[in-house]
Amino acid sequence: MTTIKNFVAVDWRSGPDRIYFFFKDTNTYSRFNLGDNRVEENHPTAVDDHWDDFDKHVKDLRFGFNTSGLNWKQVNEGDIT
Repeated sequence: MTTIKNFVAVDWRSGPDRIYFFFKDTNTYSRFNLGDNRVEENHPTAVDDHWDDFDKHVKDLRFGFNTSGLNWKQVNEGDIT
């Protein structure tokens, strides 16, 4: 049995429903697509080069949440994590 330690999950509701799992010890993440009921191919993958400059903050994650509302980078409503 494999034990998963030190990870944070974020439920993303903007667009297709999916859940992101950030694995802090390895600086990787996986995306689980709820509609397809599967993990995205080639995951887990490195956080680097996928989340702007977020990679330097992954090790500091303690919890994850998001909310729908106005996003400063989008004209329309979007999820903010």
